[in-house]
Amino acid sequence: MSSQSQEAILCHELIHVRRKDWLFNLLEELVLAVLWFEPPIWWLISEIRLAREEVVDREAMDAIGSRDTYVDVLLQAARIQKPMRLAPVNSFLGRGYLVRRVASLVRPSTISRRRLVSSLAVVLGGAALAARVAIALFPISSAVHAQQTFANPIQIETGGDHLLHRATLEYPRWVIEKQISGLMVVEVSIDDRGFVADARVVSGPQELRRAVLQSILNWQYDPQSQPPGPAEVAIRFSLPSTPQTSAPVLRESPARQFLFVNDEREMKQMMENTMLAERGKLTGKVVEIRTHGAAERMGLRLPLQVGDTISADSVLNLETFLRSTDKRLLLGLETNANGEISVHVFASQLDRKGQR
Repeated sequence: MSSQSQEAILCHELIHVRRKDWLFNLLEELVLAVLWFEPPIWWLISEIRLAREEVVDREAMDAIGSRDTYVDVLLQAARIQKPMRLAPVNSFLGRGYLVRRVASLVRPSTISRRRLVSSLAVVLGGAALAARVAIALFPISSAVHAQQTFANPIQIETGGDHLLHRATLEYPRWVIEKQISGLMVVEVSIDDRGFVADARVVSGPQELRRAVLQSILNWQYDPQSQPPGPAEVAIRFSLPSTPQTSAPVLRESPARQFLFVNDEREMKQMMENTMLAERGKLTGKVVEIRTHGAAERMGLRLPLQVGDTISADSVLNLETFLRSTDKRLLLGLETNANGEISVHVFASQLDRKGQR
């Protein structure tokens, strides 16, 4: 190119540098990356960039002092067919824009406020329509998620955190046969041991209330993580996608690890025996040591043996060992008619502090 043409191109690009247009280009690219599915946004960014080039064209034309020379440079750039080793930057060589840029220089025009408002309304309307189409074509919930939902007809949506024990929850078959489903919302009251002391159904199908309350009233939370007082539990019941031969069940979790305990009263009695031994009010010869569940899998080597005598010191020593190994492990003592003692170590659902 001639020196005059090179000067016009350099003037154009230096004006971009002075205006810091690179920053606006970067922001526009970020918008396009986020809203890539919105054709109106692509059109709007294109119009913004064209308007920016037209503004810079006018400033560059004023700087070189000749409209004809500047227009000739634009037309010369448009005729370039082969890439050059040192070609002008793409913003100047935007051949799709050149016709409109030249027309803007030859016949400058202004945009009315009415046209500006109408154009903005068209863009926003188009963007809203494109977003609606995008949501329909790219649903948020995938087929895999839908399959998981149907595979688990009972889902705890809220109130499932910090649970130490969750009783079995059944989705009765007769309720499924009536095509009844929905969200059960229950307000519960948690005591200082983490047990659900009371529960009240706030909303949900009447047919599911009994099954939900029977389960929730036997739940226990971790008292160290869940403060006592009111809380909300929400359970979603979804109709199974395939016929069920039996009622869907959300099984007890975790399954009880202490196989020898038939009910909470038996475990409470063993805990009371432990407290009596701590105070020196229960003593006897150890005839059996049993570990259950998690304690059995740990392969514990207890600081106590069959034949030893239970005393306050030995019980406190054993409890210190269990707490240092795993805070979930508890000690229970079982006595027989001869005054002999069986030692049990298990992961209990009861909070020992609440028993003292």
